[in-house]
Amino acid sequence: MSIIRVKVAEMQSVSAFVYKVILKSDTQLPEFSAGQYLQVIMSDEDKRPFSIANPPYEKDFLELHIGASEHNPYAMQVIERLQAEGEIDVELPCGNAVIQNDAENSILIAGGTGYSYTRSLLLQKLHANKGAKVSLYWGAKTPADLYEMDYLLALQQAHSDFKFVPVIETPLSGWNGRTGLVHKAVLADFNFLDGQHVYVAGRFEMAKVVRDEFLPKGIQPDQLIGDAFAFIN
Repeated sequence: MSIIRVKVAEMQSVSAFVYKVILKSDTQLPEFSAGQYLQVIMSDEDKRPFSIANPPYEKDFLELHIGASEHNPYAMQVIERLQAEGEIDVELPCGNAVIQNDAENSILIAGGTGYSYTRSLLLQKLHANKGAKVSLYWGAKTPADLYEMDYLLALQQAHSDFKFVPVIETPLSGWNGRTGLVHKAVLADFNFLDGQHVYVAGRFEMAKVVRDEFLPKGIQPDQLIGDAFAFIN
């Protein structure tokens, strides 16, 4: 891993609680794999992880999607530091939940800002163009939280091997898409998961439920991938 000083090239609010941050450096950025993350170094004893949202072939910047609010000071303090100072040290690459094989059929499951992890995987898979089928299931509380839905629908139109399924937690007036828990939408569409690689990003509780409910459906443990699985029993 490398520690490098990065500067804020762009920061914008993309939803009520999510900031899109583009970081650049005066020196060459370290190489990383789709699915890895970086750590923002607040101090020597305080390093905070965030998924890298852009794919590795976009080499000139690092993109983060940070869910931050007054109720989430862990992330909000990072946003405030970036706004105040405009630069910070980051450590990367971190994490082992990377693409196993460009030619595999994959299901990507994202809860909330876990989408940033799956975004890098998705774009890398489509860029590799190996003919593998990729399905992205993105769950959120409201349609407004699916802040790149139009972008993903356009990608789906452009790539016949890509399927995007947005899932809203509770039914809302005017929403005609899927509702409920995002992993339940996957189970409704895939009765058997043998031959699939499933990548998961979200709360640890979600990852545990996914593991417990997906393993009986034929998927092998090493085909269920996500950083959270290293931390849950």
